[in-house]
Amino acid sequence: MNTCAFQGILLEKSLRYTQERRAIAEFVVEINPLREEDPRENLKAIYWGENGEKAHNALQAGDQLILQGQLRINKVTHKTATRNMWSSRLALSLIRSTDSTVQINQ
Repeated sequence: MNTCAFQGILLEKSLRYTQERRAIAEFVVEINPLREEDPRENLKAIYWGENGEKAHNALQAGDQLILQGQLRINKVTHKTATRNMWSSRLALSLIRSTDSTVQINQ
């Protein structure tokens, strides 16, 4: 089974709604590099609907997060070339210093 996990720190979050009142929560998570000499990377996570609202209400900037789930490659063909595009389906878990965990499944 294809499984991955990213650990990082929540930098920013936002919540907006579609015209149909469906929530869209966006999070920017800073991921540590594999090697110290490499720069830190930011990963953008988007959650929809009720889970997006729950995640937005439960998370604060500075929270330590674990993003876990599956990655897959989608091939996109244009007129001039074929490109591989990464997509994912992730579950979001929050780890707090009090050892309590909030899990929000996408």
